[in-house]
Amino acid sequence: MQAQSKTADLQQIVVSAIPDTLIKNANAVVRYDETTFSYDTPIYAEELHKLVITVLNESGKEFAEFEYPGDKFRKLTAFSAKIYNSQGAELKKYKMQDIRTTEYSEALASDSKTYWLSPDIPTYPFTIVFEYEINWNNGINSFPVFFPQIGYDLSVEKSCYFLIVPEETKIAHMSFNMADDPKVSTEKGELKYTWELNGLKAIKDEPLDGSLVNYIPRLYIKPLDFVYDGVSGNISGWSEMGQWSYSLIKDQGELPENAKAKVLELISGANSDREKVEALYKYLGSTTRYVSIQLGIGGYKPMPAAEVFKTGFGDCKALSNYMKSLLAAAGLQSYYTLIRLDDDDRDLFNDFPSFHQFNHAILMVPLQKDTLWLECTNPEFPLGFVHNGISGHEALIVSEDGGKVVRLPDYSDSLNVESNVVNVSLAAEGGARIDAKKSCFVKIYDDYAGFSKLKFSDQAEHLTGIIKIPNVVMEKIMVNEVKLPLPYIDISYIWNTRQYGSKSGTRLFIPVNPYRNTFESVNVSERTHGIDIQQGFKDIDTIVVNIPAGYEIESMPSGVEAKTSFGCFRSSCLKDGQTIKIIHSFYMPSGRYALGQYGDFLKFLEVVNTAYKGKIVLKKN
Repeated sequence: MQAQSKTADLQQIVVSAIPDTLIKNANAVVRYDETTFSYDTPIYAEELHKLVITVLNESGKEFAEFEYPGDKFRKLTAFSAKIYNSQGAELKKYKMQDIRTTEYSEALASDSKTYWLSPDIPTYPFTIVFEYEINWNNGINSFPVFFPQIGYDLSVEKSCYFLIVPEETKIAHMSFNMADDPKVSTEKGELKYTWELNGLKAIKDEPLDGSLVNYIPRLYIKPLDFVYDGVSGNISGWSEMGQWSYSLIKDQGELPENAKAKVLELISGANSDREKVEALYKYLGSTTRYVSIQLGIGGYKPMPAAEVFKTGFGDCKALSNYMKSLLAAAGLQSYYTLIRLDDDDRDLFNDFPSFHQFNHAILMVPLQKDTLWLECTNPEFPLGFVHNGISGHEALIVSEDGGKVVRLPDYSDSLNVESNVVNVSLAAEGGARIDAKKSCFVKIYDDYAGFSKLKFSDQAEHLTGIIKIPNVVMEKIMVNEVKLPLPYIDISYIWNTRQYGSKSGTRLFIPVNPYRNTFESVNVSERTHGIDIQQGFKDIDTIVVNIPAGYEIESMPSGVEAKTSFGCFRSSCLKDGQTIKIIHSFYMPSGRYALGQYGDFLKFLEVVNTAYKGKIVLKKN
């Protein structure tokens, strides 16, 4: 690790030395961050870190925590930490023996562990200096990511990344929001790459601004040829990466004879290939359960299909491979597919294959008139439905011919509908009994998949949390889940309250729509980012309020209609005898909008807010 002068060290610790531009909006400041990765061979490397962070206030204390994931391939071998007060006086030291290790995991089998330290927090502000070393063994298929600005409200004074490799080592690197032009020097048969960043200002988390990764500098580096747990490979292209992945699954699909016989039994009544897939998909769901397997190369290689048949469990890799084997026994072709479960990472990096871009496996089944994408970890999803975690994402189809990048289908925003049909029997004192039905379609359905299996108390708690009325008492809940390729769920429920409306003298004040949130939180001062609507939707509400005897309408909101590039909103409030019928329709498509459109966006939302917050005033006649 490169030595720093005592003067430089003091400058990194004293709080008064932080530039004002890095204090603004910051809860913590990275004073100095240095990573040195020495790649000695395809199976061994050393990673050295020095990290100096000044924590300015309590909101930044999370940045004083140390946490590092270890496994068969990475081990923490040296560690120290020192805490200093704002003037640079040392307060406390930590050593390797102070590090705690947890091997707790949700995985059934895993060699993963987490090294962590939660230091005692002194008076704010303070500075903590971490120095630690990681040994990499048993194979390296990617290098550490350069990711100096790891959170909101964090500024960075200086951050450096040094990569040292043998001259003959071929690498590739890709960067975002930073220059990708490292300084390169040669010494004693080694190449040294240097990246440096300075003066990164803190980023505030703003409503509807997308993911932090869209704004921060980040750098990814990989060797083109690699060895991982004894298996060699090449990731110069997607085809090559697919070939390596296929080599891990090609011998894992053999089923015992009794399993093959079961497959033939299950599909005996099927009249089409789709019906065969449906029968086997149901069988998968009824006979297996998901557990994670992360032992060694098991992070990439599925357990044998015969083992899943025997034990009834597996992770996403194992269950997808097992379903592939069941289909093969039925004479149907399918393809193991790698994908990422993350709405912020729908797209793969162009011309930069890497393993970190995937964290999930599914199965692609090509049929004559359709292509099915099977989520084998949760066969509760309807056959043919592409759920939120994967719809519209790019994925890597793995076959003996190599890897091929495809994009999964997505749904039109207008299909993502949530409707409320509500009948309110209002009492003279403001109480009410309400008969309601919530219907959720396609991507909104995804949020409620499995709702029917919850206990009544959990269902009631969820529904009560949606209603902006006090003293809700849930009486009855009925759920109808329709598992079509475009699925939906109906939730019918009856509830009552002593305070649907508030009474003042001879008047009752009735909320127009207590089922919808308003958007006040979107309005922030000094906004710096554009608008990112990641999932479009359509909300339709029909609310009928039965006026109690002895009351008449004194006032109610007028109808509103707004059509903009951000969406459409329409509301009406009409009297029909002794009832008032309120209809709200709100459509907002997915899309990204420039910062300069923010003012117009707020004006549109204010129309929606005003309508949702409206009041009906009833007066005793």
